[in-house]
Amino acid sequence: MKKFCLFLAFVAIVLGLASCKAPENIVYLQDVKSGQRLEGADLSMIRIRPGDQLSIVVSSRNPELSAIFNLAVPYRYVGGTSFTPSGTNSQTAYFTVSSDGTIDYPVFGDIEVSGLTRQELSRKIKDMIIGGDYIKDPVVTVDYANLTISVLGEVTTPGKYTISKDRITILEAISMARDLTINGNREDVLVLREEQDGSTQSYRVDMTRSGLMYSPVYYLQQNDVVYVSPNEQRRRQSRATGNTVMTPTFWLSITSTLCTVATLIYTLTK
Repeated sequence: MKKFCLFLAFVAIVLGLASCKAPENIVYLQDVKSGQRLEGADLSMIRIRPGDQLSIVVSSRNPELSAIFNLAVPYRYVGGTSFTPSGTNSQTAYFTVSSDGTIDYPVFGDIEVSGLTRQELSRKIKDMIIGGDYIKDPVVTVDYANLTISVLGEVTTPGKYTISKDRITILEAISMARDLTINGNREDVLVLREEQDGSTQSYRVDMTRSGLMYSPVYYLQQNDVVYVSPNEQRRRQSRATGNTVMTPTFWLSITSTLCTVATLIYTLTK
């Protein structure tokens, strides 16, 4: 009987330790080999959408001429309000892209900007200024003012992050959130993307495989939401007794009970 109980205890410890092993598949891009060339997805540039805010500053050797193309910034003081051209005194006024994809630009009126990159819009305005014979040497600078992405779920610092460049990968977004936690499911990361027609498209990507780089959401766009779901171990922890059966203590308790029952039966039938 003693040997039987010791055997049960050994089995319980083995089962408990096996059940508490570390989560698998925590390494990104596991199938990438050293020296392997990955073409990846197209180098998608972030393009202007309705609702975006744009900083557009025109400068030239003649500040008085370029000033008429810069949005005036209201400057309030005691007793009144004055206006200064955008880009002066470190102040910037922003153009908001309307629902029809245009901005109301000084001198030229409504300009179609939706679908353009920053560089394309800069060239478009520059050509319009030169073509209208307003300024011969304009320098047009276009910057985004309110572009963000959201990273939620099992990451170290979930939140909304500002996009500061023309393209950003999902790996960079995860890095901005200080990486996934050990409980993040790297094989099933959800990306929600707001489409031009107002609908939301969902994508799921596997961060552990190189196929991630061919996904349409490898390069993120403004307003994308990246959600990292919890792995099975984390899901169990959310339940009151979810991980109880996965501990050595539980199995030792079961073993003790079985030994007690076996001893009682042995005693009564002896």
